[in-house]
Amino acid sequence: MLKALRSGISLLSRIPVGMEDLNISKETYLFVPIGGFLGLIIGIISYFFVLVFPPELSAFLILVVIYWVCGFNHLDGLADMGDGIMAQGNKERKISAMKDVRLGVGGIGTVVLYLIGLYAVLVLISANASLSMIAILVGEICAKHSMVMMCALGKPISQGMGALFLKNTTKKHLLLSFIFSFFLIIPLYSLGMIILGILAIVSSTLGSISLLYIAEKNFGGVNGDIIGASNEVGRILALIVIGGIACMHL
Repeated sequence: MLKALRSGISLLSRIPVGMEDLNISKETYLFVPIGGFLGLIIGIISYFFVLVFPPELSAFLILVVIYWVCGFNHLDGLADMGDGIMAQGNKERKISAMKDVRLGVGGIGTVVLYLIGLYAVLVLISANASLSMIAILVGEICAKHSMVMMCALGKPISQGMGALFLKNTTKKHLLLSFIFSFFLIIPLYSLGMIILGILAIVSSTLGSISLLYIAEKNFGGVNGDIIGASNEVGRILALIVIGGIACMHL
C-alpha cells in the first residue's frame, strides 16, 4: 500500500516522491486520500492567500497553486476530450480527434470555459479564508473520487495506461472510494459544514455519471483522457456546490 501511495502521489501531482511505476492502478481507491493530502496542502496555502489578498487576486494565486501542485495532465485530458466531442462524424473520427496531439478549437474552448468557471468559483470562496481551505480540500477529494468512478464504471476504448486503470479498478474499489470520501469529510461536522461536504460528493458523483454517459455516446467508452477530464469536472462541481451554498449564508 505504501508503494501504491507513493505511486499515486507521483501520478497525481508534481511532488517528487521517487516512484514512477503504476502500483496505484491496482489500488485506485487510494486516489481519494491522496486527493485529501493534496487538497490539504493547497487549502492551507489558499487560507493565507485569502487573509492577505483581495478575492480576485487570491483566486488567481490559488489557481496557480492548484496546477503547480497537481500539474496539467488532467487539464490536458479535458482539452483532448473537448476536441473529440466537438469533432464531426462517427465515433472513430471522434476518437481520432481526441487522440490527435494537436490541440483543436474544441479543446481550447473547453479549457478556456473551464478555467473561467474555476476562477469564478475560486473568487466566490475567497470571500472567507476558512471556507476557501475547506472547499479546496473537499474539491480535491471529490476530483479523485470522480476518477475512481470513471475507472470502475467505464469500459476501455483503446490500449494504454488508461486501459490498465479501467481493467484493474473494481466495484470494491469504488465502494472503498465512497467510504474514504465520506470518512475524510467527517471533521467538517465540528465546523457545521458536513452537509456541504456530502452534497459536494453527491454532485461530483452525478457529474461522473453524466460524463460517462457523454463519453459512451461520443466515443463508445473511456480512455485516459476521459479519466483525467473527470478529475477536473469533479473538482469544479464540488467547488460550485460548496461555494454557491455557503456564500448564500455568509
